[in-house]
Amino acid sequence: MANKSFNPVKRFVSAEYSKTNGDSGAAGDVTPKKTSFIPGGAIITDVVIHCTKAVTSSSGTIKIKGGGRELTGDILSSNALTINTVAQPAFSSSATAKKATDAGGTIDVVITGTITAGDITIHVGYMEATHHA
Repeated sequence: MANKSFNPVKRFVSAEYSKTNGDSGAAGDVTPKKTSFIPGGAIITDVVIHCTKAVTSSSGTIKIKGGGRELTGDILSSNALTINTVAQPAFSSSATAKKATDAGGTIDVVITGTITAGDITIHVGYMEATHHA
């Protein structure tokens, strides 16, 4: 029998939410024009946000969804998203990892209120539920 590794491989996918380039700032789920797909059943381990243009809103908040699940709690209300800010927001529950739905899904930004300006890059780390070495 040949030696076979059963070590999972961590992968990263990204999305760019850009109000500057026409992504909606209206309340609701926004799928950025530049986004990635998280496969069904993936184990999502972390979310990192890099703000490339200050995110502004008079009353709005944002959350990150991915793989068909809400990943973070409100970000804008608890963190100043100013230019060159890098943040690793906590998951929306006390979980240290989340599992994507069976169907998986894109990385989305959930907006409450209205976002008037801002650009962020979202990086999501995950391991596939099944892997082949």
